Order: sequence, then C-alpha cells, then structure tokens
Amino acid sequence: MDALGAKLKAKGVRESVTNHLSWSSLSNQVIAAYKKDKKTGPIIIVGHSLGGNAALLMANKLGRAGVPVRLLVIFDATDATPVSANVAEAINYYYPGGRGDVLKPGPGFKGKIRNDDLKDLPTLKHMNVDESATLHKRVVSKVMGILG
Repeated sequence: MDALGAKLKAKGVRESVTNHLSWSSLSNQVIAAYKKDKKTGPIIIVGHSLGGNAALLMANKLGRAGVPVRLLVIFDATDATPVSANVAEAINYYYPGGRGDVLKPGPGFKGKIRNDDLKDLPTLKHMNVDESATLHKRVVSKVMGILG
C-alpha cells in the first residue's frame, strides 16, 4: 500500500497510508472533517488483506455517520463484510477459493460493485497483490478519473 500511496501522492492526491488497526480513529477524523465541511472529499478508501477488512469497516462507520464514500478499493480482504449503502462504487480484487471473496451489497446499497477475480494472474498471490504494477495503474487511473 505504501507504493500505491506514493504513486497517488506523486499525482497530487492527498493520501494517508495507515495500519489496519487505526481504521476507527481515522474514521473519526474523516467524520469530523466532513461535519465541518460537507465539501470534504471525494472520500476514497483502499485496503489490502486485513486492511481491506478495515476499509470495509471504515466505510460502514462513515455510512452510519452520514458520510459518503465515492470509491472503495479492496485487495483480497479476508472478511466479506457487506458494502454499506453510502459507498457509490466498490472494486474488489480477489482470489476465489483463497482468503478473499466477492463483495456483496449491504442493506440499502444502490451503488456499483465490481468483483475482479485474479485467478488469471498466477504471479500474484495474497501477500503481493497490493504490489502489482498492473493493479496500481488501474487504481491510479480510476482515482484520477474521479478527481478530474
């Protein structure tokens, strides 16, 4: 995630790469910023493995606070928490039959979920999927498309 964060930062994107355990406190910071200024965002959350689980939990917490999430990107999360209704779009890179699984919509979800099965990329595994230059290009392109 550090390398992806650096690529986004090089494009002028304000980013923060943190440990998966800090998702709740980071959520509180985002909620406070959004309550102060509703133009905060767009909010984009990216996570890998346990960080993917944390990204899903963070999106849910933001949803309970009424904070919209424009994009959620998951790299092979180990838990299939449903995508909350406040998420406009979710992209899930996962390995079927491995640790990851398809993302499913939670109650009230009306956004878009794209589950990308990575079985055709045999050089990528759970522990290095977040380092893939190919997937980084996809994510950076998507983020820049959102940010304009």
